[in-house]
Amino acid sequence: MQQKRRLAAGDDPQHAQHGHRDAQRLPLRDASVDAVVSTEAFHWFPDKERALAEIFRVLVPGGRLLVAIVNTPNAAVRTIFQLASHAAGQPFDWPTRGEMRALCERGGFRVEAQRRVFRIPAGLSLPPVLTIHGDKDPTVPYEHGAKITKALRDAGNDAEMITVPEGKHGFPPEKLAELQVQIFQFLTRHGVIKQ
Repeated sequence: MQQKRRLAAGDDPQHAQHGHRDAQRLPLRDASVDAVVSTEAFHWFPDKERALAEIFRVLVPGGRLLVAIVNTPNAAVRTIFQLASHAAGQPFDWPTRGEMRALCERGGFRVEAQRRVFRIPAGLSLPPVLTIHGDKDPTVPYEHGAKITKALRDAGNDAEMITVPEGKHGFPPEKLAELQVQIFQFLTRHGVIKQ
């Protein structure tokens, strides 16, 4: 999970402070963060309720949480994905839309909107996936990122991987600023943002 300091009016967002954090034990003061964004990560959290409680704790009153996650269409499909992911040694859990709403509400959040991003079905019917992986990551082996990217491509999905030479799990601010350009290019190419 990435955390940025609150920006004062006129601050340059490229100079915000970044840091890698454990979502279940955030080393932040209560009510100290304006917004938390989790994209393509929430499904890896082993204790989602604990993570949501921590996020709720650090958000200022009226703060925002945005979670972008693949939702399974129903509980049966969720169970199949859970079993397959555990068998492959990549345990994750994609909740359904209703389950995700219930998780957030139990965590104290008011869900303002859930929006489906439509994609023409192909392969696994996943949205475009950008993986950024350090080749010296001691937490998640680099080969895992390369394998999942290849598997997604082989299944007909749009998937790209940016390799960070000598990168570990989490990147220093200067590398994040550099990666931001590539991330925005990817998002623009796939129509997520417009320039």
